[in-house]
Amino acid sequence: MKETNTSETTLFSDIQVSFCSEGQWKPRQVFGPGSRLHHQLYAVLSGKGILQIGNEIYYLQPGDTVFILPGTRIYLEADEYTPWKLAWTAFSGEESGSYLRKTLYPSSPVYGLHARTEQLTQYFLHLVEVFERENSRPMEITGALLQLLSFLVPSPKASIRRADIKQYHLGRAKKYLEENYCYDIRIQDISHQLGIDRSYIYRLFMELEGKSPTDYLFEIRMKKACTMLEEEKNSVAETAYTCGFADPESLTYHFLQRLNMTPEDYRWTHVHRNILM
Repeated sequence: MKETNTSETTLFSDIQVSFCSEGQWKPRQVFGPGSRLHHQLYAVLSGKGILQIGNEIYYLQPGDTVFILPGTRIYLEADEYTPWKLAWTAFSGEESGSYLRKTLYPSSPVYGLHARTEQLTQYFLHLVEVFERENSRPMEITGALLQLLSFLVPSPKASIRRADIKQYHLGRAKKYLEENYCYDIRIQDISHQLGIDRSYIYRLFMELEGKSPTDYLFEIRMKKACTMLEEEKNSVAETAYTCGFADPESLTYHFLQRLNMTPEDYRWTHVHRNILM
């Protein structure tokens, strides 16, 4: 029996793997009718079989995935001539339903990934391997499950009209900059993170924002620095490093260039303006 690291279990209490397995079924081998207490995810790795939920019967083949809610009565039966090889996992936690609503099952418990069966198999078998490993940590197991669920999240591009593609990519790039301005970001970092060509990112900003990604990032840093300086508790040095400037001298240089005043002067002006008001 695996030992559980209490701190890790608490950290990942929003979703936990309760069970995970895979195996080749015998011809006409059945499960059910029966239900289980947790969310369940099944994948047909090879062969065929049927799933019955209430009066609905689904004929499953390789690449089909099935999501079952806790307490749902199901019946599974492997095909007589080409019985399936199934992988499945059961998991629970406060955010389990939230994770699954982001995947491929908004209206049907079955979704076919027939063109990506090989990738599906790799993700599922990796989860099984990590779960069954003697010294696996809860964090590793949860991570493997989240990788699998991430694979099952539909690409946002699929629902985006061609006319909106540019705005979509620009929005992703801006969001990345707004969440990572404190780091030493270069345009190739955005390209690597988002999987978009760096020259295309540059053209998007120039066309739709009228400025380069570097200028857009600089404006974010300046706005954040002004906000921090307006709070007297933040020093110039802390503001500089927190907002992604190389050092306090760099922050001072840019304030003089852009606002014609030092960071200290900006703070004094802001504080005294508020007092007068």
